[in-house]
Amino acid sequence: MIYDRINVGCGNSPTEGWLNLDNSLALKLSRYNFLVAVLRSLRLIDDRQFENIQWNRRNSVHYANAARRLPATDQSISYVYSSHMFEHLSKKHSILFLAEVRRVLRPGGVLRLAVPDLDTLVLEYNKTNDADAFLNDLLMVPPPLESWIDRLKLVAVGYRQHQWMYNGESLKKCLENNGFINVIIQKPGETIMSDPGSLDLWERSGDSLYVECVLPS
Repeated sequence: MIYDRINVGCGNSPTEGWLNLDNSLALKLSRYNFLVAVLRSLRLIDDRQFENIQWNRRNSVHYANAARRLPATDQSISYVYSSHMFEHLSKKHSILFLAEVRRVLRPGGVLRLAVPDLDTLVLEYNKTNDADAFLNDLLMVPPPLESWIDRLKLVAVGYRQHQWMYNGESLKKCLENNGFINVIIQKPGETIMSDPGSLDLWERSGDSLYVECVLPS
């Protein structure tokens, strides 16, 4: 099947009619039954992770490292969408990802990003003055490395916390600085895509900032 729409970092929410991509360890492991059995016997995979591996076996999600290469030819894609993935990239890798988006998008193509809204988190902190909750909500605290299992999990899974946080203006500036135009902060359910298909335009609306932009013609 030839796709012209990509959902990057879809997790367990793939979009019908779109090419769904993710870089989770579960997606990699879903190809290797024996390795999964070994890791489960060593208790390096819990029940929730095992079910996620099984889910990836049953659904059409493809592996991709968004900061390296998207599996599409140059100027072949109309829309790129990513929900709560961009904040997991370092500043360096976010620039590499946006370069890949520019490569695959057709002129006039649309990029839609949904990320946690830093302004919303700051407003909540100002209401409660709860620094512990604020830091937990940022998800930027490194994972504990108190045992060899913790270290092995970090090697296997990688760093899964947030690498950066954005509000509307900082994300708009980031996109403009990386070659996109007509950057718009959208409300849930709104889009400039003429045909988003079955894309969930309200995905994670309770804690998301939605920004769309266009690749110049």
